[in-house]
Amino acid sequence: MRVHLADKQTDKAYLALKSIGTARCAGRRASIANWVFACLLATLPLSPISADTPRQGPNGQAFTADFSLPSITNRDQNISLANFRGTTVYLDFWSSWCLPCRESLPLLKQLQAQFAADEFAVVTVNLDAHPRDGRKLMSELGVDYPVASDIAWRVAKQYGLETIPRGFLINSNGEVSQELPRLNEFTYRALAALISTEIAGNRPEAGAE
Repeated sequence: MRVHLADKQTDKAYLALKSIGTARCAGRRASIANWVFACLLATLPLSPISADTPRQGPNGQAFTADFSLPSITNRDQNISLANFRGTTVYLDFWSSWCLPCRESLPLLKQLQAQFAADEFAVVTVNLDAHPRDGRKLMSELGVDYPVASDIAWRVAKQYGLETIPRGFLINSNGEVSQELPRLNEFTYRALAALISTEIAGNRPEAGAE
């Protein structure tokens, strides 16, 4: 489902509507009919696609993987994807109001531990309008990997996001290698295998100088 909107004011109204739907769907404090409608609102894409949104995806010529955003824990410190050159990166976008994110965030920590001996890093981007909401969830879940804050969704739009959580595998050259399926207990092993293959492909050949 794609929603085309032309102005920022309508864009904000759309996001408010989705947020209300998400909250009411999670709380189930309404009649069955209203609850079902709220859950439908909650399944809308993360953000509407404006008329001026670039149509190129991660493989399009207009797409650039690099970004620099303030850290959610220290806005005087920037997190830059360019600093992870030579490393395979699992890049994930999430928000505190995203219910599936509560499952994927701890699994990202598990992936980080699984590949701790390799040139691998987990980097995430939080999309909360109020970073304190993201920090609160991080504290609850014990998140200890780098988390950038994208309040204006500048990088989210750069990556063409419509839903979250959304993951990308970034190769050692800083290029988007793959868009990833949602991380959960059912996809964990398959995603770990993809990461392992990507890491192996980045290693220099035996005997190479």
